[in-house]
Amino acid sequence: MRLTEDEVRRGFKHSDKYVRFAALDYFARSHSRNTAIMGDVIEVIERLGVRNAFTYSHPMADLAQTEHSIAWVLERLRHDPETEHEQDFAAHLARLLCRADPVLLLPHSEAVLSVPALEESSVRRLTRRFELAAMPADQLWARLEAICEGERKQAYPRNVLFGEAMDVADTLARHVSQADRMMQGLAVEIDPEGDFYLGWLEIFLIRMAGEMRYEPATGLLVKKLHVDGGLHNEQCVEALIKIGTDTVVQAVRDAYRQAPDYFRLYASGIFGEVHTDLAVSAGLELLAWEPDFNQRMWLAVKLQGQFSSEVVDAARALPLDGHGDSYDLKVDLVAACKLMEYEVPELKRWEREIAEPRRPVAAKRLPASALKALDAGLRGSAPAAGRKVGRNDPCPCGSGKKYKKCCLNQSEARV
Repeated sequence: MRLTEDEVRRGFKHSDKYVRFAALDYFARSHSRNTAIMGDVIEVIERLGVRNAFTYSHPMADLAQTEHSIAWVLERLRHDPETEHEQDFAAHLARLLCRADPVLLLPHSEAVLSVPALEESSVRRLTRRFELAAMPADQLWARLEAICEGERKQAYPRNVLFGEAMDVADTLARHVSQADRMMQGLAVEIDPEGDFYLGWLEIFLIRMAGEMRYEPATGLLVKKLHVDGGLHNEQCVEALIKIGTDTVVQAVRDAYRQAPDYFRLYASGIFGEVHTDLAVSAGLELLAWEPDFNQRMWLAVKLQGQFSSEVVDAARALPLDGHGDSYDLKVDLVAACKLMEYEVPELKRWEREIAEPRRPVAAKRLPASALKALDAGLRGSAPAAGRKVGRNDPCPCGSGKKYKKCCLNQSEARV
């Protein structure tokens, strides 16, 4: 049994904040276009307060917004935050505005840009997004190509230009007439020994395909997921999740068994974050087949996002103790069981274990490409080596700094 979207929405009224967060994460990770979800989130925050509503509130930025939700965000940002917790929440709201459709924001552009709680970097990005929204498609393509030309000799992006290119790609995705040109670019075979112009352009075209939710790009994206490269792989998976159809699930399922380990690592999220019955059955099939124990555990973690009793039972059959992913898996299992009202004998024990202080675990295996990307600060806000990272949590890159003082700053400059 897999919960329906309406059944997951009931999780917002649950008494356990971890269950409420699991419901929020369900819609955010799948990039749901259901505009009612943000209304559910607002209701929880207004009823319980920011501190008690969810374990983390940053996934709000990945939800579909409405004029009502934008007005609510602007009202919340009218006053400068005083406490560290308020500063974190204001940062999440600023990120939400920067990711929202500029068409929703344009009628309120003056109010948006004059919000006291917005940092200068957010104001600059919003100003840029408003300017891009007014540009014709040819001008947007010219800007994107100019940025890639500037990065031709760069193995790593200069953050400001990379962030601008992502914004250009997002804006181009609203021009459906540009799909053929996007597909022509995605079809180009990249020479790994050449310069980086086409490599960067490909990443932005992948982003564009995801934002456009362009299903015909599925085959090309799955093919590109076979190329080993952290940022490249992440963008492919995110695009496929945004497309979010059974065509995506079937294409990844067909490729999975013959694919290298880095493909399977990144592709696991598709089986947990594309919410269809086929994604569940395919994920369970591959979970039973997966020969690598570490990868099997990671796939089990990702599958918990489906809220399926069959997925819970499959995870229960795994040895859950003494593995780096076991804590995260137990957290998700507890939330899933509570939300589904699915009674299993281990539930109370799992609750006790996740309530205990978390012990450090040995570094988990990751492909070399993923480790390099982590070190370079290129992996974005939810690295594969850690889940649900809060701004005040230790940074998963291992620097010892808080996440907000380390890799979050780099990812926010890009996205």
